[in-house]
Amino acid sequence: MRRLLTISILLVASCASGEGGLAEGELLGQAPVVNTAPAAGDYETMEEDVARGKLASAREAFLREDYDLCLRIVRETLEEGVPHTVAGEFRALRFEARRLHLSRQIVSARVLGDVDVYPLGEPITLTVVVRNVSNQPVTIVKSGKDVSDSVIVIDAARVDYDIYGNVRSETSRLQVPLPEDLVIPVAGRVEVPFALESGDVKTRHFGFTVLTLSGILRPAVVLWGDAEFYSGIEVDPVEVRIVPPGFEPIAADPIGTIGKAYALGAREHLLLAAELSPPERRERVTEELVDLLRDAPPGMAETIMAALRRITGQSIGDRPESWREWWRRQSDG
Repeated sequence: MRRLLTISILLVASCASGEGGLAEGELLGQAPVVNTAPAAGDYETMEEDVARGKLASAREAFLREDYDLCLRIVRETLEEGVPHTVAGEFRALRFEARRLHLSRQIVSARVLGDVDVYPLGEPITLTVVVRNVSNQPVTIVKSGKDVSDSVIVIDAARVDYDIYGNVRSETSRLQVPLPEDLVIPVAGRVEVPFALESGDVKTRHFGFTVLTLSGILRPAVVLWGDAEFYSGIEVDPVEVRIVPPGFEPIAADPIGTIGKAYALGAREHLLLAAELSPPERRERVTEELVDLLRDAPPGMAETIMAALRRITGQSIGDRPESWREWWRRQSDG
């Protein structure tokens, strides 16, 4: 009995001292209570992992061009709250998805020329055509509260080609304001005309000009159903040419003009004829120009090689022999 009492006293003393005994609050015959709650840093990591999983789903929808689903995932996730480490990525994806949703699946815009070739000295009249490609009416508001007025920004890239083989380029920008709200029904279109100056006949160069026009429609706001969009709408480009007055006979028969212009020494007419030749006849024109190089005097050879560089896209140089060798390899291939 005394031995049992001694063992009991030792156990009580051991528990009280905390040495090799039970933890505080631990009962005999039970496992220790372990705190399994994650630390604060673990919570943040878990939240970021969940957010990145949703971001991956949104990006997959974006790549499939399912912008509605992409935007819905982004909106719901941001409303729930996301860690600051990924919030910026969600907002950037939202901006790009809204921009492409608007310009690919709601409205489209492109520049159209009244004609493909304009005489130098006459205005270049063009039109921006805006189409509704969605299943709901669209309104592009001319003016809005606390925002800039709607405007079409046109970028004009001008490249001059002359009979000496020179190529000069310059760019300019034009702003075309909307005349009124553009109300576009389903499958409908509206047109916004504008004009550019083609240049001064008195100071023209001996050759032609290629003008590429593109831009962006910056709306005050675009209304589509219950949604509002403020992103810019890309304006698809158009390419037009500016040529000397009286070009019509050359345009009517560019293939036949090449030989006549060569015989007369009319270098500018030869350059224009090559440029105005139809794409499906360019191979035949190339062959004829290379043949003419055999006996062409230096000045005419200079113009022929300028024409070849333009219609073939090749930068072979200024030696007629190089062009003949290139064409031989093309023909053999």
